[in-house]
Amino acid sequence: MALVETEEARREREAREKEEADAAARAENAPPPPHPMMHPDFQQYMRSMEEDRRRYQESQSKNMQDFFTHVINDRGNEGKGVTLSDFQNARPLPFTSAPEPMDAEDWLMDTERKLKTVGCNDEEKIRYTTYLLSGPAASWWENLVAVHPPDKVFTWEEFKKKFREAHVPDSVVELKKREFDELRQNTAPIMQYVRDFNRLSRYAPEDVDTEEKRKKRFMKGMNPYMKMQLRLARTAEFQELIDSAITFEDDYRQVQEDRRKRARIEPRKYPISKPTPDRSFKPRYRPTTGNQYNRQSQNNNQQEGKALWKAELHIFGTSGRVGSNSLRYAKHSYSSWQSII
Repeated sequence: MALVETEEARREREAREKEEADAAARAENAPPPPHPMMHPDFQQYMRSMEEDRRRYQESQSKNMQDFFTHVINDRGNEGKGVTLSDFQNARPLPFTSAPEPMDAEDWLMDTERKLKTVGCNDEEKIRYTTYLLSGPAASWWENLVAVHPPDKVFTWEEFKKKFREAHVPDSVVELKKREFDELRQNTAPIMQYVRDFNRLSRYAPEDVDTEEKRKKRFMKGMNPYMKMQLRLARTAEFQELIDSAITFEDDYRQVQEDRRKRARIEPRKYPISKPTPDRSFKPRYRPTTGNQYNRQSQNNNQQEGKALWKAELHIFGTSGRVGSNSLRYAKHSYSSWQSII
């Protein structure tokens, strides 16, 4: 039986359908939601970052401008006079003596660089450099001045030459070069060998002026066992070779330490001692002569006679012929054997 829709129900249905259609139309024509980057908080954040970037650029620009202004002023003042205070602001190092000739060379180069930085002329360079000398170095300078006329004015190049002759002599440099040629690692740690190599290689720059030469000379003086291991490592740079050597030495040290620990923990296994067999020569028989031979032959004959008599006694005694004749025969046989012996 079909249900009949009433007029009121029909109107409610149509109203509901119309409302759903209107809602769908509104949703279809509604604008899209705003992009997250358009959110007011995000916009504020971006404006803040832009302001910070602008201030940073202005600060960098001002710093660069101040730097170039300082450089230009220094160049303009070069040769016009630099005070001792200006030079001391560069923090130069004093010099007394140097255990290594290259230490003196390093000091001279460092001092010259600072003299140029503050813009000293030749007269100021010598005045401020000799001010830094003390002890044996100051005595050397005073003696050098004393052997020259009072009106002698040294140029900066002359001072450097005299300083090197006194503190970096060719004879010592030659000895250091020979020491570098004979340098070997032996049992020294790899870092000690690296320090000695870098220190002495400065006296033979022609031997280490390329990466390949430097690596080859470094390998030449290495411990033979470590050298054998590092030949397998294909390193293009000198520093890579050093890193590989340090790593290998550390790995080897850990292996040795692990072995020592195991040796302390595990009991030592001693081999079981076995008696040593007597390998001295013993003859199978001893040759006998005289009475010994006669006694041995007599014993053998007696044993053979007894055995034969027992055999005959057994045969005759078990064959049914037991009687006086059989026993007499056996006894006769035994007596016969005794007479023979």
